[in-house]
Amino acid sequence: MVNIAIVHELHKDSAVKSVKRFICTDLKFPAKDIWTWYKSRFQIEFLYRGAKPHTGLADAQSRHPKALEYHFNMSLTAVSVAKAVHHLSKDKRQRRPLSMADVKTQYFNELVINRIFDVFAKFPNLTKNHPEIRKLYNLGKIAA
Repeated sequence: MVNIAIVHELHKDSAVKSVKRFICTDLKFPAKDIWTWYKSRFQIEFLYRGAKPHTGLADAQSRHPKALEYHFNMSLTAVSVAKAVHHLSKDKRQRRPLSMADVKTQYFNELVINRIFDVFAKFPNLTKNHPEIRKLYNLGKIAA
């Protein structure tokens, strides 16, 4: 026995675009709430998925509860801040799926390019505002 929620995504003309089915094994849980809870759970899963490999969520070495709590909070906060800065700040039509690997790659590229400018600052024809430099910041990013 399971509860099933069926969600129809509609076109503007009210024609069915897609059908999604969600199942809950808790029979006391209202079927109308399954979709809402699923969306919330997906956001939490996304947070952990980004935090594990890219912000060191699983790399804590302490056994002290307060230190672990701090480590976990900082790791999860880093993903949330990256999402706010690199994803939510864009118009909805321009958003692509957020990739923590892309965020890390972009910041690494900026660090290397800025270091090159620092080392070779004596060349007056180098400019950080050149459009091709902006392309280098995105070098190596993957499509999510």
